[in-house]
Amino acid sequence: MFTVSAVQAFKDNYIWIVHNQSVTVIVDPGDASPVRQYLRQYKLRPVAISFVHTITILAEI
Repeated sequence: MFTVSAVQAFKDNYIWIVHNQSVTVIVDPGDASPVRQYLRQYKLRPVAISFVHTITILAEI
């Protein structure tokens, strides 16, 4: 069974950490500090990081 945890990042965003006893996946990390704290607290090691948002920057030339 997997545990899905919402870790607050910034004022209005969450980072999702999905894990079981042997696998940890971080979804959409926007801030490393709360992720590191959660991983240390629960003694987890990530095997993958998933980025689900794409930011496109358009510049006028």
